[in-house]
Amino acid sequence: MSTDRRTFLQRLLATAAGVGLSPGWLIRYGENYGGALAAMSRKRALLIGINTYPEPNSAFSLQGCLTDIELQRQLLLHRFGFAATDILTLTDQEATVTRLNAALDEMVSQLDDEDPLLIHFSGLGLLQPDAAEGEGTSLRSPALVLLEEGGQACSHLPLGTLFQTLAALSTSQLTLILDCGFNFVEPRVRGNLHLRSCPTAISQVVSAQDNPSPTSQLPALPRGLLLTATSAEELAAEATWSGFVAGIVTYLLTQYLWETTPATKVLTAFNHVTTQRELASLACQQPILQGNDLQSRQLAPELHTALEPGTRGWTGVIQEVKGNRASLWLGGVPPGVLCGLQNGTVLRVFPQDPGQGDVGKMVLRARNGLTAQATLVSEEKIPAVGTGIYERERALSLNMRVLVGMDDSLGRIEKVDITNALAAMPWAEAVYPQDQRVDCLLGKLSTAGNASGEGYGLFWPGRELIAGSWGPLEKRPRQPYNG
Repeated sequence: MSTDRRTFLQRLLATAAGVGLSPGWLIRYGENYGGALAAMSRKRALLIGINTYPEPNSAFSLQGCLTDIELQRQLLLHRFGFAATDILTLTDQEATVTRLNAALDEMVSQLDDEDPLLIHFSGLGLLQPDAAEGEGTSLRSPALVLLEEGGQACSHLPLGTLFQTLAALSTSQLTLILDCGFNFVEPRVRGNLHLRSCPTAISQVVSAQDNPSPTSQLPALPRGLLLTATSAEELAAEATWSGFVAGIVTYLLTQYLWETTPATKVLTAFNHVTTQRELASLACQQPILQGNDLQSRQLAPELHTALEPGTRGWTGVIQEVKGNRASLWLGGVPPGVLCGLQNGTVLRVFPQDPGQGDVGKMVLRARNGLTAQATLVSEEKIPAVGTGIYERERALSLNMRVLVGMDDSLGRIEKVDITNALAAMPWAEAVYPQDQRVDCLLGKLSTAGNASGEGYGLFWPGRELIAGSWGPLEKRPRQPYNG
């Protein structure tokens, strides 16, 4: 059973947290989300991420899968009370079928029926011929691309095989997240997006024009919930954000869970997810949520309440303190804010006791992707590692520009002309989208209604045309900009 995009988004937050609890359960207990889980048995997580692949898939290696794993790990540790010893990670050469099966075998003996288990995979997926249907069939089955022992060869794990293994787990509180694609269509790189899929064989690489549209579907997960970045036949990608690369679904999901207020009432924020600009502008994919008990997880009316006055979401967490310097994780800063976050931004420390007064503030001094350095204003109040922080005063740049990515559809001379034209505009800058975050793309498109067959247009990063931005090829691209 599957859901549409809106229904998926409305249930997204609880699913990604890896805790398939019904709203009724939360209402009856009305306790802290993490505390309620702690009252149960152990929470477990298995996080798998592969950036580097050997031949023949080395050309399809990724950059953001290990970031996905860290995004999930930090969220589970600091927002949902997972113990570090209960989070197992398999990255790059460790991510083999043998080690995956060994981890699952261990969990079979340790998990009880009500123990929440989150399994997350970020890496490549593919579609391979369905062996059960025989030769000549057009039906292809989705599979995950893992590694053989030693990391010198790839191993394809069909989802059907994985799901049979998961059926042996005793827990009914299973959530499986797959931030990968399965179908592959050239081009692999689309602006600042990189597809998370590969062809079964290099000779099977096809373009969008001659894509055979294979018949494929995701198998049913025998228990729990399945969250995938896309369907078996659509595309999924990772994106270049502000100083880092991460899966679109993983980053937007974990970021929203950090800032959801308060953490004890995660379900109250469901409807707010649908307003995320980044999800719409980057949407080259449509996430899918499946499960046999989706109807029992509908939101109760009591949970659609306004946030309590004075409550705040987490901007991030303190990872280390040395003297008057603190190292921070900024997983809760919205993508649209993170790209403009400047030195001088003032951050407050959450009191660990709600009745406690001011526990200090810090000033941002440097940022590298999702990590940052800050200076404590007062050394008399040294916050503990693991304490949450929130943004109090935001320092804005005086030189904020629209970053216009040069699409691969443009020729070399066109890119030079456009770059020179944008250089004369103080509010815009031409960039190469493969290297950094972009606000939009400028490229060519073909239209049957245009006599020349082509025109220039502005696109969202997910390659959806921005309304009203198309223009015919009547002039060299620098002339409209200068005019």
